[in-house]
Amino acid sequence: MSEISPSTSAKQAPSGVLGLLHRLWRLASSVSLCVVLLLWLTVLTLLGTFSQTEIGLYDSQAKYFDSIFFREELWGIPLYLPGAYLVLAILFVNLLLGGLIRLRKKPKNIGVFLSHCSILLLIVAGWRSFHAKKEGHMALLPNEQSDLVQAYQDWQLEIREQGSSEALVIRDTNFSDCSGGKSRTFFRNALPFTVKVSDYARNCEIVEEGHPDLPASAKRLDRFAVLPGKSLPTNEANIAGLVVEIRDANTNDLLTEAVVGAVQRGPGQPERPPLVVKVKDKTYAIELTRERWRVPFQVKLDKFNLEKYEGTEKAKSYQSDITKTDASGEEKLRIQMNEPMRRAGYVFFQASFGKVAETAPYYTVFAVVNNPSDQWPTYACVLSGVGLCLHFLIKLAGFLSRTSRNRAVTSAPPTV
Repeated sequence: MSEISPSTSAKQAPSGVLGLLHRLWRLASSVSLCVVLLLWLTVLTLLGTFSQTEIGLYDSQAKYFDSIFFREELWGIPLYLPGAYLVLAILFVNLLLGGLIRLRKKPKNIGVFLSHCSILLLIVAGWRSFHAKKEGHMALLPNEQSDLVQAYQDWQLEIREQGSSEALVIRDTNFSDCSGGKSRTFFRNALPFTVKVSDYARNCEIVEEGHPDLPASAKRLDRFAVLPGKSLPTNEANIAGLVVEIRDANTNDLLTEAVVGAVQRGPGQPERPPLVVKVKDKTYAIELTRERWRVPFQVKLDKFNLEKYEGTEKAKSYQSDITKTDASGEEKLRIQMNEPMRRAGYVFFQASFGKVAETAPYYTVFAVVNNPSDQWPTYACVLSGVGLCLHFLIKLAGFLSRTSRNRAVTSAPPTV
């Protein structure tokens, strides 16, 4: 029996480093990996949904969707699992390699190609929104105008020289871990003093000495202290607090040390005086407040319209008539539910309303969003629809063509 040698024309898998890269390529572009990633995204969605009842929407989103890895415990054993940020990054690579690069470039596959492009655009839109989107709210009473937007979630420590409209800002991402004895010192060349932050609490009360729940380790300053509380499921309701220590930047002498409670700005919010520091002939105000920024136009509330269901206090519809003013002039607009105002890259939604007092007029609250990828999901949906329609039409044309040929063969007279 003669030995049969392998065919020289058979395609051999590469070996060594090239073989490893080839296997990684096939894994990264495989349908199996795509299925696993989609299943894990489903699990993350369920975990994030169920956890909202305990930790709230904000923390649930941060834990499961904004993270690269998150920590869970199984029978007391810590597990570090991939978050949606990492999973979507891998899914992007998988779809790019498997859905676009490895896809056979034939006219009949153009619909599939466009559909994969739409999914990639959705992932890029989510990434862009996560890193660049700014959102907050603006509350206005009738005849009041403003260009200032206040964030829902983020805190900042503002240091402002008396008489100046500009403030030096320390965002909460730089001191949110300054609790449990940990502190951090901040300084700027423009400031004649340093700021040391400690005893930060995401949600707290500023209480007087002698409060029954105040722990012995709490720092008491001028009879006041920060009493940490449990973070609320609705993160917007949390009121932060911290302790600041101000020292002369040149001599390191202690100028003041005080408890700083958060300032809530808006209709009906109580005013809290800022911490005042005097250095030589200059006076500075230090306060903890929600992050704020300005939009490139003024918004004035002309009239708030509220319609209630007959015989009840429940709102049926509500809208705000406003005047938008910028360098080009004035513009009269109406903002109502499902009909926002889009101007200069900002979107104003009619979010809610309220009263400062029972006899006071209603104030309106606009949700304000600046998102560079605001319309990208719309473009992705249109692209996906076009791709799917093309794919179905191509498949339908192929089916009708085969059916026509089969009928022609069946109806042809038999040959003798």
